[in-house]
Amino acid sequence: MRKASLHSRDEGDATRQACDIRAKRGRAFILSSIAGGTSVAKAANTVRINQKHSRAWSRWNKYLQHGGIRFDPFLQNPHSRRGIEIRYFILGFAFVLRYDWFGTNRGKQLTAGVVRQYIGSVCQTFVRRGLADPSRLQSGDLRPEFEEFFRACKKVDPAPNRKSGLQTKVFRKIRAPRSKPILHAIGELVNGAVHFAMRACEYTLSADPAPLTKLLTIRDIVFLKNGRPTTNRAEADHVMITFRMQKNGKKEESIVRKRSAVSPEFCPVRIWAGIVDRILSYPGTTLDSPVNTVQFNDGSLGSITSAAVSARLKAVVHKLDTTFPLEKVTAHSIRATYATMLFRQGASLETVKLMGRWKSDAFLLYIRQNSLMVDVSEALQACDTLNYIPVNN
Repeated sequence: MRKASLHSRDEGDATRQACDIRAKRGRAFILSSIAGGTSVAKAANTVRINQKHSRAWSRWNKYLQHGGIRFDPFLQNPHSRRGIEIRYFILGFAFVLRYDWFGTNRGKQLTAGVVRQYIGSVCQTFVRRGLADPSRLQSGDLRPEFEEFFRACKKVDPAPNRKSGLQTKVFRKIRAPRSKPILHAIGELVNGAVHFAMRACEYTLSADPAPLTKLLTIRDIVFLKNGRPTTNRAEADHVMITFRMQKNGKKEESIVRKRSAVSPEFCPVRIWAGIVDRILSYPGTTLDSPVNTVQFNDGSLGSITSAAVSARLKAVVHKLDTTFPLEKVTAHSIRATYATMLFRQGASLETVKLMGRWKSDAFLLYIRQNSLMVDVSEALQACDTLNYIPVNN
């Protein structure tokens, strides 16, 4: 009995030891997973910081270097500060930014909002370094001198230049014959983009060297027949476009538009089939070719830029209405047009937000009540826009 008891006790000790080992391993697994998640979050945060703050930090360093301060961007060396508090360096930087001294348009005034974003980016870099935010009090409130500076700038800033929606006749007028390849390609792109409320950088080559939104390719466009992919674009009843990366953070978002039974000229399936057919007819193009690809008269391939689309839109609008404010017309007017036409047709704000792929309420800035701004109900009804269904794969 004694041996059996000792044997049972040994088994119990072994069991407890095994449980302890498993518990320790389990704890190590949990801690390891937490560390992994934290490292991924930090890596993602680093990418965002690099994209969003690199320009501001670069200008901050130029500002310091111009003042004879090198290799001390956080001003931790008393010799660099020369008895001046860091917050006053930041305030001086705000003044320099206001006139874009280290930008591409020196002397041109940046708005209070833009300057504030730059200052916020620089100060957040201080915080990430474990230092205090030079622009804020311990309570977290903005320091009075910064409040006064931004308030003074805002008082003299011009009114925001909101992009305008466009009238239906603009989308008809912008079309051009194939004998004018660039104008023809622009006309197709503009008419195709409006059906999906596209951002300028989704269908044209943006001037931004590192856009957050990915330019669409032919591979991103799929034609459907009875719910299944088809290579016969002429018989397709729907077109689906997948937006791989968007500035709102959404990835791999697929949106479907149906063939119009009323108006061939405003049918999204026909328009995008035309774009795909045209681009794939060019020698050397593939499914990875961007949707803004165009072949010039000499046979060479090029890209339609946002600037080219903006210039063409302005020219067309000016021909139709010489009094229209052209500064409100750009390649981004497509989104303003989409938001406004849906709203004017009676769609709810939630529907506009969903179908236009807006994550925030920023689309409310685009909605125009002024009839001068937009009159696209005809195009909307012709294309059955309210029946379009967003699809997420």
